[in-house]
Amino acid sequence: MKKLLTIQPEGAILGREPYPWHVNEDGSILHQKFWKGKPVRCAGFAPKKIQKIRITIQDFFKDCNLESIKKLQPVFADAGGGMWTMLGAYTATISEIEDKKEQSKCEK
Repeated sequence: MKKLLTIQPEGAILGREPYPWHVNEDGSILHQKFWKGKPVRCAGFAPKKIQKIRITIQDFFKDCNLESIKKLQPVFADAGGGMWTMLGAYTATISEIEDKKEQSKCEK
């Protein structure tokens, strides 16, 4: 089983919640047909006004401690190499997903 981090921005717009980011253990963002490379990956987490990543996404997934990122903001990278931070409240959850590649190897 692989772990998946879901980052859900808070605050409904026109009665709808913003679309969440689903982050793989390598930092890649799922559903790129929707995101179109903006963002393409989550690099880690940083304080709001500091442009230095305090916890890389790889370090986060080592122990998946949601408390460690509670006061930090996610830092994203787009397909063009630009990096940005989501300023605002969010909730983060961890879930386990099946590794489709491993599953398909077993089914052969």
